[in-house]
Amino acid sequence: MIKISFKDGLTIEGHANYAEKGKDIICAAVSTLFYAYVEEIKKHPEWFYRVEINLQEESEKKYCNVYLEKYCRKVYELSTECIVNMLKMLAEQYPEYIQIL
Repeated sequence: MIKISFKDGLTIEGHANYAEKGKDIICAAVSTLFYAYVEEIKKHPEWFYRVEINLQEESEKKYCNVYLEKYCRKVYELSTECIVNMLKMLAEQYPEYIQIL
């Protein structure tokens, strides 16, 4: 099961096990959204006073922890809202494979 947390950014851990590695459409969808989130964060370094990213392929846990400047919270939320909503929709469609913490 993939576990997703939105605390201090975005953390994704585990595997969906919907299909064999390389053919798992749920893992592919979640990974695509995670990398889109990371790219959005990288475009706006001025919004954060610290960013921690782990993208190691061998790690089951990938994360992008963000620590926002106070004045940037609203623009950050608007910028990442679409990605967050898509992850929540996937969790609703595939609750046996994705859990929002």
